[in-house]
Amino acid sequence: MSARHCYVFNCQSSIEIDSMTKFFKGLASNGSWVCFDEFNRLKINLLSVISQLIINIQKSKTAQAKFITIDGSTLKF
Repeated sequence: MSARHCYVFNCQSSIEIDSMTKFFKGLASNGSWVCFDEFNRLKINLLSVISQLIINIQKSKTAQAKFITIDGSTLKF
């Protein structure tokens, strides 16, 4: 069994879409897991972006893709 990094991310209402997109790029490229603390603090438009990023990552993992494209950047899984 292999270990995985797991990051605990404290969500704040001041978080921007660009910073979350970069955060998910890092998670997807290195295979880390994340635990969101205070997720209810996020704005609705940011939650929408996060849900689309998660769907994109899940579909790519299900399809056993070697690469994923997030916000115009192609990353190796």
